[in-house]
Amino acid sequence: MKKVIALLFCAIALVITSCTPSNEEKAEKLVKETLKDYLYHPDSYEPISTRVDSMFIDATTIEPIMEIGEEIKDLMSKINRCKRKIESAESSMDLWAPDGYSSQYSRGEYSRAKKDLLYIQLHLPAALLH
Repeated sequence: MKKVIALLFCAIALVITSCTPSNEEKAEKLVKETLKDYLYHPDSYEPISTRVDSMFIDATTIEPIMEIGEEIKDLMSKINRCKRKIESAESSMDLWAPDGYSSQYSRGEYSRAKKDLLYIQLHLPAALLH
């Protein structure tokens, strides 16, 4: 009798544990739910295959990646600063553009903005390297 109860208990435990979805099934369900929000016809999507694999990161590769990320951040900051300077010079050139009624001051401001723009354009690669 004890053997029958133990066997029945093992069978129930096996059925319960086999009913839980695997990692692949969980991932596939998550993808389907997410795609419903983004696709026009989510029913037309059918995954070819789903394979979940473990990801291992070597701790020695994290530091160089972080350094490269810092360099990229610094370069993007310099690029954005140069873009703002170019936009400012172009705006000044538009504002002080000479016409038939230009004063000496407005022609001087236009000339200064044009020089600033040319300087930025000529020295842009050097500014990004330093």
